[in-house]
Amino acid sequence: YAPNQRRCKARYVLRGFQSKQIMESEEACEKYRTDSPTGSRLSLHLLFAIAASCGCEVKSCDISTAFFQGVPFGELFDTDERAVQVAPPVEAEGKSNVVWSLRKPVYGIADAPRRWHESLSKECDALGSRTTNLQQAVRKWCHGQKGGVDRADDNGLVPEGVVVEHVDDLVYCGDERFYKEFIEPLKKRFPFGTEDGAYVGFKYTGCIVTQQKGGPVEIEQTKYIRDIKQVPPPTGLKQDDVLEWRFQAAYRSLLGAVAWAGQRTRPDVAYSASRSARFCGKATVQNLYDLNKVARRMFGTSSMKLRFSKLDKKYGKRLMVVSDANWGREKENRSQGGFWLFLAEDQDSTDNEITVVPLAWKSWCLKRVALSTLDAETQAANVAVSHAVFARKFICWFFGISKEQDLPIDLRVDCESLVEALQTTHAMENPRTNVQVQSIRDDLTEGLVRNVKHVSGKVNPADVFTKNISREVVEHLLPILSGHAELPESPAVAPLVTRQTDAGNGPNGVRAICGQSRGFEGARTKPDKHPGQ
Repeated sequence: YAPNQRRCKARYVLRGFQSKQIMESEEACEKYRTDSPTGSRLSLHLLFAIAASCGCEVKSCDISTAFFQGVPFGELFDTDERAVQVAPPVEAEGKSNVVWSLRKPVYGIADAPRRWHESLSKECDALGSRTTNLQQAVRKWCHGQKGGVDRADDNGLVPEGVVVEHVDDLVYCGDERFYKEFIEPLKKRFPFGTEDGAYVGFKYTGCIVTQQKGGPVEIEQTKYIRDIKQVPPPTGLKQDDVLEWRFQAAYRSLLGAVAWAGQRTRPDVAYSASRSARFCGKATVQNLYDLNKVARRMFGTSSMKLRFSKLDKKYGKRLMVVSDANWGREKENRSQGGFWLFLAEDQDSTDNEITVVPLAWKSWCLKRVALSTLDAETQAANVAVSHAVFARKFICWFFGISKEQDLPIDLRVDCESLVEALQTTHAMENPRTNVQVQSIRDDLTEGLVRNVKHVSGKVNPADVFTKNISREVVEHLLPILSGHAELPESPAVAPLVTRQTDAGNGPNGVRAICGQSRGFEGARTKPDKHPGQ
């Protein structure tokens, strides 16, 4: 086999839909599990934050013939009497009256991913790694500890290595002892196909991951975005005419590509993807024009990157949640909500620049029709706080923080009415709004949220998730809150003003999402009223 010679490969794949029908029967579901955990964006972003802060390289590998390494049939459960017989492929040239009885799971079997996960977990436990029920696809390795599943409140173990599992792909980082005592024995147990480091760059779940030596981690989807093809609109139709079924399928395909990028590396298109998703199956010519416009804008800014910078160890950590809502401006008077979730340095930023690490973001249509700006903002804030509370539990286990109070949650909103309502005990006119406001009050009383403060709607970074904003605003907001920023903490409820960022310019004048910037400055004396109040 020469390096430049084409190599032919074959993989035996079963007709999985037949197995799926069997596995979905009520009796089979009670006996066999088909679910298999995969790493979430939160866990992957935390791994990048650890690598940037500790100066260790992020690496990725894929396991060769992973499903063959799964738990053999009859060994996963004591009562497992399941047998799988399949017809041999035509290429096997076997007898027509012969069937194969599988001893190991193969691609296409409904529970093959689960059996592979069980096999990997058993080996990782033996090597001393620990996981949690909050994220079973994430494992941390601590020297001298026994492996197994931690409880949600079983904290205090600082990781020396972290592994995130995505089916047969693993992403990990750690110190030398982690590689010597965990990764090397794992390679002997499971054959590693390829192993790449972020210093050179590798592809993981459609994203290119790169890292400066001992520095920040960056992810981008330049090639993926440039390969997105626009859908030529049909001719001879008006803008309000509904597309025929062929164009509806092309619309869904284009929407899926845009939404994937919005979830992974391009938060600036998350709102456009959320809004376009409401028209699936009934999209008009105008909806297709709008979606093509988003694809063109992404192509022009395809080299934008998301950076995970180093957090200063001399400062404490906190979770910063910035939420926003757009009241009644969507179709059928629905409202849009959105939020950013950051891991940030816990320091007074009046004179200092702090680092923020983007952990999660979301743009969605609020489940309930909002009756006022306060109602919409409160709904969005409650969803944002719920995500932050879950993230805190996971991060406390991830970083070995023994007390959740050591990782406070700060909420930032651009609705003065909400901040004022939280400072009083008065009931709201709308009973549903009163319940939502009281929920945040309880979070403040119980210590789940440390404080709630106001920021001006002009500089609220969550605006990118709730409305169509100008390109200049996107260029200004995204660099501020994805790298280094000044976030002054004033006890007074007052908005914040901005000044020009110093982030590096990208192609077509678009700044990279990441970078150093000084976006927030001191509070103004007279607050701006929120639109609609």
